Amino acid sequence: MDDNFEFQEEQEDDAALIARFESMLSNGNQAYFDPDELEDLFNHYLFDGDINKCADVVALGVILHPNSLQIKQIHAQLKFEEGELRASLDRVNDVLSQDDANIDAYLLKAQIFIQLEERKRAIKYLFKAADLSDPEAYQDIIMDISMEYQTLEDYDSAIIILSQLLEKHPDNHSALYELAYCYDLAGKLKESISFYKVFLDKEPYSFVAWYNLGNAMCKLGNYSDAVSAFDFAIAIKDDLSSAHFNKGNALAHLGLYEASIESFEETIKHEGTQAITLNYIGESYEKLKKYDEAFSYYMHASELDPDLSEPWIGMGVVKDLTGQHLEALKYIEKAVQTDQSNAANWVMLGNAYEKNNRSIEAEEAYLSAIDIQDNLADAWFDYSNLLLDMDQANKAVEVLITGLEKCPNDKDKLEYRLAACLFITGKKDEAMTYLEHALQINFGGHKDLLEYCPEISERSEVIQLIESYSNNNER
Repeated sequence: MDDNFEFQEEQEDDAALIARFESMLSNGNQAYFDPDELEDLFNHYLFDGDINKCADVVALGVILHPNSLQIKQIHAQLKFEEGELRASLDRVNDVLSQDDANIDAYLLKAQIFIQLEERKRAIKYLFKAADLSDPEAYQDIIMDISMEYQTLEDYDSAIIILSQLLEKHPDNHSALYELAYCYDLAGKLKESISFYKVFLDKEPYSFVAWYNLGNAMCKLGNYSDAVSAFDFAIAIKDDLSSAHFNKGNALAHLGLYEASIESFEETIKHEGTQAITLNYIGESYEKLKKYDEAFSYYMHASELDPDLSEPWIGMGVVKDLTGQHLEALKYIEKAVQTDQSNAANWVMLGNAYEKNNRSIEAEEAYLSAIDIQDNLADAWFDYSNLLLDMDQANKAVEVLITGLEKCPNDKDKLEYRLAACLFITGKKDEAMTYLEHALQINFGGHKDLLEYCPEISERSEVIQLIESYSNNNER
């Protein structure tokens, strides 16, 4: 009751102050305002974006209180807002020469250097401001510093200061989320897991830390532990919809599709019906081979968000799996129309064209995928398959060699197929070289090769090579 009364009284005082100032401007008279009042007026007009009125406040302040640090500070702020950065810097330095513990001046000086693209100098003054701040402001300023480090792509420094902040303020959820983002960008997921485990030993009820731990586990493919981490987060905060959602994804990766559907349904319970969640439920039903339910969820998702391509792909996949290839093509074409920059969609379209015996359109689709994302192995792989089906084995070889250059992380898959193409074109020695290299990378991949090209298994040199690596794998 008292708080409400005081707030109402403050509003009335502010309104009276503004009315008195604007009355002075309209009458052309000069009235007296103390520095505090002028600072309040300046901040009011700055919040409203009325820079002209801010300038009127500063002009009056300079006349009434030429030596006031408050007036010099808002004068520096005015110059900053007007884009006169050097003039603003001069006035800030004047303030700091008289008051070297002025937090607002250090913050403004940092903002000036940010605008001047001198971020390392900005960080220096943000640290000065943080050292002088109260605990609440300190946390905000450290978060600002972490953002500047991220802009500089100095993620290690951002991780250090966020970790230090969390030692003092472990309940700062924003810092925990930001720290996870920095660990991700720095490519230090294992280090992040180590941090969360130590942190959780001290703060076992931090749902954000459990949630971050689950996400890191997922990214490293450790889905069982991820589910456990998400369960802890949910136990602490049942309505954490993102934890339910990511738990659903982890369960799907484990092949536990019925459980994943339950998690996605919990997500809907807490955040409402979203198209992407319905799409994931559809995927789980698809994996369970419950195609009617899958199609229904995909359809509902597309109705909620027609611009989301995934449900259209999902409906196409369901139609394809049930032998309705022409119907599948219609849905996948719609997905590509919805998101023409998605290379994977173009690959799916190429597959659909092939199944409808439209080779020319299939080739155009694969080339579009490669043009969008030339490091997508599936595009090169499926394009080479098409060329083989079109009796263009030599061109398929060229495509796969280029694909190997563009996709260094998928060499085994492409090399097995390249070996098949080289055998087909009679280049046995080259084929054996690529086959051996593929066996070294991923021995198990040879099964797909033999299934695709069973006649290769009749070659004695191929059998001997595979057996030699089989023995090595057994050891």
